[in-house]
Amino acid sequence: MPEPEPILQEDMDKLTSQIKELELENTQLRVQLNRAKERNHVLEDKGKQICEKFEDSKKRLRLADGQRVWVGGALQGANSELDFHNKELDRASRVIKDLENTVERSNAMKKEVREDYEAQILELRTTLKEYKDFLAKEQLEKEKIH
Repeated sequence: MPEPEPILQEDMDKLTSQIKELELENTQLRVQLNRAKERNHVLEDKGKQICEKFEDSKKRLRLADGQRVWVGGALQGANSELDFHNKELDRASRVIKDLENTVERSNAMKKEVREDYEAQILELRTTLKEYKDFLAKEQLEKEKIH
C-alpha cells in the first residue's frame, strides 16, 4: 500500500472552513425544513377546517333545500285552500245578491199590497159612510112616515 500524501495546513483550513459553512448551511436548511413542516401542519389544519366548514355548508344547504321544498308544498296547499274558499265566497256572494233581490221584490210587493189594502180600507170607509148616511136618511124618512 502506498503511503498517503501529506495535506497542507492551508488546505486543511480551507476544508475546515468549508465544513463549518456546510454545517451552518445544513443548520439553516434544517430550520427552514422545520418551519416548512410547521407551516404545512398549519395549512393542513386550515384545510381540514375549510373542509369541515364546506361539509357543514353542504348539510345546511340540503336542509334549506328540504325546507324550501316543504314550504313550497305548504304554499301550494294553502293556495289550493284559498282558491276553494274564494269559490265558496263567490257562491255565497251570489246567494246573498239573489236574496237581496228577493227581499227587494218582496218589499215592493209588500208596498203594493199595503197601498191596495189602504185603498180598500178607504173605499170600505167611504162605502160604510154612504150606508150610514143612507141608513140615517132612511130612518129620518121612516120617522117622518110614523
